[in-house]
Amino acid sequence: GWGRYAEQLAEEGGFYQSPFAPIARRLWPGRGMVADAALHSARWPEHEIKAFVAESGRYRGEEGEEFLDRLAVWPGQAAAYDSGALEILALRAVARARLGRCFQIRSFHDAVLSAGSLPLAVLKTRIQNWIAAEAGKCH
Repeated sequence: GWGRYAEQLAEEGGFYQSPFAPIARRLWPGRGMVADAALHSARWPEHEIKAFVAESGRYRGEEGEEFLDRLAVWPGQAAAYDSGALEILALRAVARARLGRCFQIRSFHDAVLSAGSLPLAVLKTRIQNWIAAEAGKCH
C-alpha cells in the first residue's frame, strides 16, 4: 500500500503537472481489481482479460502478459495496493487527530516504513504504539 499512498502524497503535494495523472491514478486500480476478479472468480478467458487491461492504456502486449502472469500467481495483489494505502491514510488521520500540533508527517512515515513490510493489523498496532509514545513526548 505504500506505493499507492505515495501517489496520494504526490497529489497532495501538487507534484502532478496535468490533470491526467491524478485521474489515471484513480482509474487504473479499479481495472486491476476487475482483472484480478475476472481471472480468479469469473474465469474470463486470458485474451479477454488482456484486452480489458490493454484498453486501459496501462499494459499492452508483453506488459499485459506479464501483468496477467502476476495476477495468476498472486491473487488479490491488485486489491492489496489500495487496501494498504487506505489503511495508511486512516492511520495518518488518527495520528493527526490525536497528536494535533505535535503530529509530524516525517516521523509518521518513519514509523510506517521502519519495520519493513507488515501485515496491516501489525502496522495498526505499531502506529497506535507510536502515537502513544509521541503523545507522551509532546507537552
